[in-house]
Amino acid sequence: MLAGSARYRLAKTNGVTFVMDEDCDVPPRTEAKLLIIVDGQESYKRVFLPDGVTPGLKRVRYEDGTPF
Repeated sequence: MLAGSARYRLAKTNGVTFVMDEDCDVPPRTEAKLLIIVDGQESYKRVFLPDGVTPGLKRVRYEDGTPF
């Protein structure tokens, strides 16, 4: 996940939440990008973190950040 100028490792995602692989502190209502790498191909998905991320929190809720 890319939030501001920081990059954070994720353990997994299911399309509604992701699991952090490391502790971090990201404020509520932050826009971020998920960097997805499959077979060496990179793609990004814009997401919105309504609750942010706090140290010790492993499962994080996110919403699609792509406007209609």
